[in-house]
Amino acid sequence: MQHISAARELSEQGKLEAAEASYQAHLEEQPGDIESIGFIVAMRTQRDQWSEAEQLLHDQLQQLPQNAQLHYMLGDIKRAKGEMHAAGEAYASALSYNPTYGAAALMLAEIKQYDDDQTLLEQFEHEADSEDLASYERANFHFAAGKVAGDMGEFGRAFNHYRLANQWSRKDTRNNKIVNVAQRSKTAFSKKYLRSMKKAGCRATSPLFIVGMPRTGTTLLEQMLGRHPRVQAQGELQQLDVMSEMVAVNYNSNLNYPDSMQQLTPEDATRFGEIYVRQTIDKFSNRAQKYSVDKNPINFLYLGMLKIILPRAKVIHIRRHPLDTCLSCYFKSFSGVWDITSSIESLAQTYRAYREIMDHWHKVLPGQILDIDYEDLVDKPEITMRRVMAHCGLDWDDQCLSSGGEIGPIRTASFWQARQPIYKSSLDRWRNYRPYIGPLIEMLDDYLDADMLN
Repeated sequence: MQHISAARELSEQGKLEAAEASYQAHLEEQPGDIESIGFIVAMRTQRDQWSEAEQLLHDQLQQLPQNAQLHYMLGDIKRAKGEMHAAGEAYASALSYNPTYGAAALMLAEIKQYDDDQTLLEQFEHEADSEDLASYERANFHFAAGKVAGDMGEFGRAFNHYRLANQWSRKDTRNNKIVNVAQRSKTAFSKKYLRSMKKAGCRATSPLFIVGMPRTGTTLLEQMLGRHPRVQAQGELQQLDVMSEMVAVNYNSNLNYPDSMQQLTPEDATRFGEIYVRQTIDKFSNRAQKYSVDKNPINFLYLGMLKIILPRAKVIHIRRHPLDTCLSCYFKSFSGVWDITSSIESLAQTYRAYREIMDHWHKVLPGQILDIDYEDLVDKPEITMRRVMAHCGLDWDDQCLSSGGEIGPIRTASFWQARQPIYKSSLDRWRNYRPYIGPLIEMLDDYLDADMLN
């Protein structure tokens, strides 16, 4: 136990490489230790050592072939790499060895489309009704059942499962960070304040940002951009979220973001921008890839700070039909800041806050944010991508429209969709659920014109 105790302590101290070494030592003494394996796999994938992470799991499965958690972790590796059939087999194995493994059921449901599989759907429904399962596992089985039922066209059945899934998730939606920060940002980032900081910041042109609500096509757009030979797609980076907290720490302030921004000096704004560039662009091994894409949707909250620390960064805002956006969020099992999607009321409140803060950014940062629509990206990809390329200062490249080629591991909820050829089946998906979403339509009424509802 000496190594495992040391590993935990080192991890808490943020000494991750030393913690990994201790976990590795413990694993040699205790083969099959899930905590050690999970930590080592996470560290290797963060370093893009996907083959090494996968090999570790295969080695452990040689010793513990019926361990459901090992099969599940292998499924995650295969899924991120785009090996969907192998991922499905791994999740199915995890579920066969542990039929109450809700997370495996959910991933098995998400990994493909189901035209007709009543047996699997009934299996998920049976487990979802089990009073012996923890609430989060019942939620996972309901999410899984909802996905399969929706694929099969049983939309009423699907919506009921999604409703129950979100109820069983039992997430606290009262403390809505997005609404709180958005409201305060409209005061903190006035035109006057932004003008006072216009000479601040790192002048790098390499950072590109894709922002918007989750489930609006951010991953699709990132992967299309990432096929350009000068662009590196980096997924959902956390730098801006972390920097929003660093501002207060930097000045030993009790103020929270965005109020803490009033203390930021032009010199420190430049320093923060340079830190961002060092942590992203400067780490590229391929120096031809000059541009870095950060597609963390939550960055729409931080555009005021972004344009102070990186004033020449390019921002693309991708929008989607309000009802498709909200339903797609409601149908996903999110964690962290997006917990608020588990309630229709909180989800609508969040969507309204998002629209309001984006309207504010357009007023105080005129001409600095490119708006595109997901529907246009799907229906008119070349026209839309040419607008994006021009905004980013990139020459046109036909590879951006290609559905083939290596696009790298995908860690986000759109892992399946982003690897498919551009398809239109996700457009107007909300119409299938119209009989069940009257309250949502009412709450978003002023964002829904007649054309959107016809």
